[in-house]
Amino acid sequence: MEREILIIMAKEPRPGFVKTRLTPALTPDQAAGLYEAFLFDIVEQAQADHQNRFRSISFVPLTARPYFLKRLPSGFDLIPQRGATLGKRLTNVVQDSVNLGFDRIVIRNSDSPLMDPTMQAEAFAKLSEFDAVISPDGCGGYSLIGLKKSYPQLFDEIPMSTDSVLEATLSQAKALGLQVHLLEPAPDVDCPQDLRAFSTRLQEEASTLRIPRTLARMKELNLSFDWETKS
Repeated sequence: MEREILIIMAKEPRPGFVKTRLTPALTPDQAAGLYEAFLFDIVEQAQADHQNRFRSISFVPLTARPYFLKRLPSGFDLIPQRGATLGKRLTNVVQDSVNLGFDRIVIRNSDSPLMDPTMQAEAFAKLSEFDAVISPDGCGGYSLIGLKKSYPQLFDEIPMSTDSVLEATLSQAKALGLQVHLLEPAPDVDCPQDLRAFSTRLQEEASTLRIPRTLARMKELNLSFDWETKS
């Protein structure tokens, strides 16, 4: 039986450390609180998937271990992120998973709470047919990537946190001869424009969504201000 692992890339939700691009539309405290809601709704979704696979939180900074140990439900391992750049940290988490004997590795972000919960299962399934699976985030990057082997070139040589991440990753995958399957997009929430679109979708779909912390936090924020002046 093939061994599978789901890894959620996460940060400690500290004001001024997470979602800084959401300010000044939100205060640093509000941005951190919203990110924390995203993160633990995503954790709950992962926990609800009863497939026989490992689940891990890959976290920064190193001092955040007590925070996560106190709040995470059982069934999640903690993996400190290693590396000076996001690309290097992703390379290391994939290589470490391969070294531990995992055959299918799916890594997702922690700020796309509207990702269809079935997409993670689809990603693992598609890895039986493809070398890599990717879910675009709608802004030139991706919110999920799945691999069976370590390919440092997919991360180390890519300009991360830019609107060309997906294009560059697909180009590098093609150069490596990898077969890539694109999943449905799963938008993340990085800037005020994203938050506006996110808020609109919540209003339209709130009754069908299983993201209670996010819904409560957005209601608490009462985002009825003039978006044009905040973006």
